[in-house]
Amino acid sequence: MSTEPSVSANHATGIFLDGDTNDPSASLINNNDLDSAQAITAPARVLGFVSQGGTNRFEDRFAFEGDTFDVYQTSLLAGDTLELRAFNTEADLDLYLFDADFELIKFSNAVAGDEYIQINQADHYLIVVEAAVNQTQQPYISKYQLTLAPSLNIEPANHKNQMASFIANEAIVFSPSFNTFSTNKAARTLKPQKRTLNQLKANAIQTLNAGVTATKQLKPSHLKNHKGLNNLQKLKLLTHNKDYASVEANHKVFPFTAYNDPLSPLQWYLSTVKHPQAMHLLASLSQEPVTVAVIDSGLFLEHEDLQGRLVSGFDFVSDETYSCDGDGIDADPSDPGDKQLLGISTFHGTHVAGIIAANTHNAIGIAGIADNVNIMPIRAIGCGDGTTYDLLQAIRFAAGLPNDSGTVPETPADIINLSLGTYSYSASFQALINEITAQGIIVIAAAGNDATNAPAYPASYDNVISVAASNSLNESAPYSNFGNNIDLAAPGGDFRLDINKDGLGDGMVSLVATDSDTNPLSDYRQYQGTSMAAPVVTGGLALLKSINQALTTDDIEALLINEQLTHSPTNTFSQFLGYGILDLEKSLLSQLGSQTSDARLFANQYQFYLNPYQTTSELSLQQTEGEAISVTTILPSEPWLTVSSLNTSARGLGTYELSADHQDLAYGQHQSTLAISASNGQTLSLQIEYIYRQPTETPDQADAGFVYLLLLDPVTQETRFQRSAKLTDGSYQFALEGITAGDYLLVAGTDLDNDHQLCTPGELCAGYPDASRLNAVSLTEGNDQVISLVLNTVESSSLTLSKAKSLQASSLIHQ
Repeated sequence: MSTEPSVSANHATGIFLDGDTNDPSASLINNNDLDSAQAITAPARVLGFVSQGGTNRFEDRFAFEGDTFDVYQTSLLAGDTLELRAFNTEADLDLYLFDADFELIKFSNAVAGDEYIQINQADHYLIVVEAAVNQTQQPYISKYQLTLAPSLNIEPANHKNQMASFIANEAIVFSPSFNTFSTNKAARTLKPQKRTLNQLKANAIQTLNAGVTATKQLKPSHLKNHKGLNNLQKLKLLTHNKDYASVEANHKVFPFTAYNDPLSPLQWYLSTVKHPQAMHLLASLSQEPVTVAVIDSGLFLEHEDLQGRLVSGFDFVSDETYSCDGDGIDADPSDPGDKQLLGISTFHGTHVAGIIAANTHNAIGIAGIADNVNIMPIRAIGCGDGTTYDLLQAIRFAAGLPNDSGTVPETPADIINLSLGTYSYSASFQALINEITAQGIIVIAAAGNDATNAPAYPASYDNVISVAASNSLNESAPYSNFGNNIDLAAPGGDFRLDINKDGLGDGMVSLVATDSDTNPLSDYRQYQGTSMAAPVVTGGLALLKSINQALTTDDIEALLINEQLTHSPTNTFSQFLGYGILDLEKSLLSQLGSQTSDARLFANQYQFYLNPYQTTSELSLQQTEGEAISVTTILPSEPWLTVSSLNTSARGLGTYELSADHQDLAYGQHQSTLAISASNGQTLSLQIEYIYRQPTETPDQADAGFVYLLLLDPVTQETRFQRSAKLTDGSYQFALEGITAGDYLLVAGTDLDNDHQLCTPGELCAGYPDASRLNAVSLTEGNDQVISLVLNTVESSSLTLSKAKSLQASSLIHQ
């Protein structure tokens, strides 16, 4: 009995193929609707085919009708990412995420380019890939790659990865218009207008009809009748109308949060002042301790969300009749409760301190603006009010100046927050402010809550940072004082609004305590007022002070004038918002060069995520302005991480590639630190995480469809024989009967778009010994050699087999 060599192919783990490709020889699995979604597992890489209309090629599966939708179902984890890449530059593919109840969760529908979605929470999802009408409004076909992987290092464009929270049948239209200037030259601008889809349809019926004509036979029932998807598809069609520069969904606005503090979803103001971005910047900076004196009603010192934040303070309420604690000044700055809020104590000072410095990311309460500062609690307000004299003594104590207590703090305050005031001017008060600001202390005060332009003090004193209140719409809060003395605004709350639709007015949530004579407990409450806006600014300036200890009141004024601390809706000074609303990201960027007299090194990001589907990422190292510095060492802490130069200067600045090798790694999460040293003595510590999650798949789910094997002449590289195979017992077995003995190059692959070419981008490809390096193999009768090929994805033309002339349209004959 004669024996023959055999060839088999298997694909790499975690790869799936679309069930309805254009290859008529491949199996057909309908995956065109939400209720016929193709099951895949994650992490995975899916290769697929879609078409916007029929191909008009008789031999194609989709010759006369399109394959507009491909739908997949899988379970995903929080932090997982979906990346869709089209392999036809004229294609416009969109990506949609639905939950198991067919509710649209997220979408990414850029007019062109790749699409990206990140998963917020673990669940079972439906993923829809759509071939949308492109700008030419002509039919097209495209292969694609859909990657489902943990935490890809992708920087999505602003219009991508959008939450599916928009107003039905409404759009924001940017129409070109012309403004005439004094030079009599017309300048084109884009002006936003809100329109309904019916209003737009009257002006764009031809565009809408063109899209409907091209796709009307392609929409299955669940997708055709889905209100959310229909709205987005109509808006997408309108983007191709030349009457409009842009047409976008009218999105609902809600606050972002990246905190595990349970009440942080109520802190809409964190995203308003760009607190998450500021935290990212701070990760790369060295910080020094900052002490903030909160001169107010005292603090509930045992509050659960202030532990570790407090230093010694003092009680300066001198009159026992309104002290609320039964005595005069003493060393106990506790707030005994004032019963001023309809019989309930306000714990005003505790609320202010919480906004500034509540412990962040501790799974308790709220997130403070400046988590790393120390709070010096000083009591100057008793049962609802206090006196200027007591306040002056409190300020003197905070500044380390002689005062009625006969003591001074071990370390004076760096910043003083005054969420209080009066409408009476005091020359002695102004003199004290001048004295303490001259020694470098920064004083921040609330502008007042009477909607008046009458000067309130201490906010209106020279050398005091005066803070007005804004609301969740970035407007001046209706109660906020205004006038030429306002320096800037910050969120102070507005109970009339509910921008995140949580059923609660948009107040400022922070810390208070329960009323009890024996055992008060930690509690939380929403207030509104400039008293809440001032500590937002105080916390922000504490962050700046922590990276630039030399920061002074004069410096802050200069930064305000130069628009480096705020963003302004009007780009001009306003009596209501001053120089604008606090912007923590911009504020920190203004101080990046302050830590050393020379330039400093910085990276494009400080945490990288790699996985088997993205084993590399780019690191960029640059320096701020100043004396030239060099990168001296780059040392990874783990052997699986390597760093290589892509485009760097002689001083080591430029672009590097981070690369991970999981060959010897177990499944799980692996961390490495990348220590980077510079010639100026600065060091950066970057965190790189490799997430190696095991795919869970069955042979049926892993079916690569129809696979072709070509046997090429090693000299002429022409096809001598062709075989094909479908999945059998977990692999693709190619019969070699009838093949003439001799030497051959072996190439195997799929042909999803039926273009009669192998190993083009968007296909599976294998070669012997691999696709990028073909060696001849001898096939002779009586040789029982077993040849195994591993099919993998082709992502770019650089992976095609340039030596094999036979890999042309005429070389592949479908059987």
